[in-house]
Amino acid sequence: MLTVRGQQGEAGQGSGEWDAQCLSSERASRSALTIAGSYIAGGMIPLAPYSCLRSIHSALIVSVIVTLLALLVFGYIKGRFTVKTPIRSAWQTVVVGGLAATAAFVLAKMIS
Repeated sequence: MLTVRGQQGEAGQGSGEWDAQCLSSERASRSALTIAGSYIAGGMIPLAPYSCLRSIHSALIVSVIVTLLALLVFGYIKGRFTVKTPIRSAWQTVVVGGLAATAAFVLAKMIS
């Protein structure tokens, strides 16, 4: 078990020691399963239209739209917890995710 000791540095709170312990193996396993489940669920978002639509071209268009909307929502939620401007975070996530998806699509086309 790892123990970290430090000083509280906030003005008005005074000085004192605090302890933080490492993740237990049970908590680490739960965290790993949560991350794995999130990757699986997130991966299903762009794939779902292909199982629902007959036309591959239509499925591709719907997949791109749904994926960009999911990135927008995820970026906004992330921004609400991390920065003062969640709208900017949302658009940054869409741009980075969109560029990554475009690069993957182009690479797959070049290989096939």
